[in-house]
Amino acid sequence: MNTSVVEGFLLVVFLEPEDKQLILEGKAFCCKSEQEASRIEDFSRRMRKLPYSRKFVSIAVIGPNEEICKSAARIYGDDYNGLDRRTEYAILKTGDSVIDFINIAGRDDLRQLLSQISDRWKRHDLYDSLLRMTKDMRQMTRSEKLKALRWATVHSGNHDYSEARLNRCITADDVACWGSCD
Repeated sequence: MNTSVVEGFLLVVFLEPEDKQLILEGKAFCCKSEQEASRIEDFSRRMRKLPYSRKFVSIAVIGPNEEICKSAARIYGDDYNGLDRRTEYAILKTGDSVIDFINIAGRDDLRQLLSQISDRWKRHDLYDSLLRMTKDMRQMTRSEKLKALRWATVHSGNHDYSEARLNRCITADDVACWGSCD
């Protein structure tokens, strides 16, 4: 599938086939709540250093030289065998209706980063180095958010992909186009 990288990156949501069908039927899709949600939410609420919402969609931020179907972000949830089967994906529009609701980006897997930060905080260990791997985008303008998303792709971490979070569910109106990986 040939798609242009308008902003210097693509916002890609990997989906199970039934999740794509849900969206095509006019319903909204959100990711499942994380096991670590309470710990992360506690850190977020008390420290006010990073936003966290239990209602979110995980977005792979794919750079211009990356191939969507070769992205490690293709592993959906805890299913590490996800690369052995067909994966659906949606490329999101980069208009205000999407960008305005992205409040955090990371240069690595956000679930792991946020879990490690909250765990270290709970143990009274240092976590600033992990915090620097994220961008709190709540107060950013559209232009600053686009810059932060490009930063995430250029500086991807150990998992070799960058992630952002949309703090709401997605609908068909958010999707620029669909694709799949075999």
